[in-house]
Amino acid sequence: MVDNLRELLTDLGRAAPTAASVAHGLPAEVAEQAEEISSLGRVRTKLDEADALLSRLTKGFDAEVSE
Repeated sequence: MVDNLRELLTDLGRAAPTAASVAHGLPAEVAEQAEEISSLGRVRTKLDEADALLSRLTKGFDAEVSE
């Protein structure tokens, strides 16, 4: 029954609600957007951390080359 309702929503171009969206009372589309934004935030944080690491490594390499 639930699977049939999910398929019907998908056929109508709507996203089926997730457990998180139901628990928080958000429409499925809003919950999906929030999840995507959260994922993008985590990716951005990881990229910033990698950038900082590369910067430190480059500074260390530059100091060794100048010696």
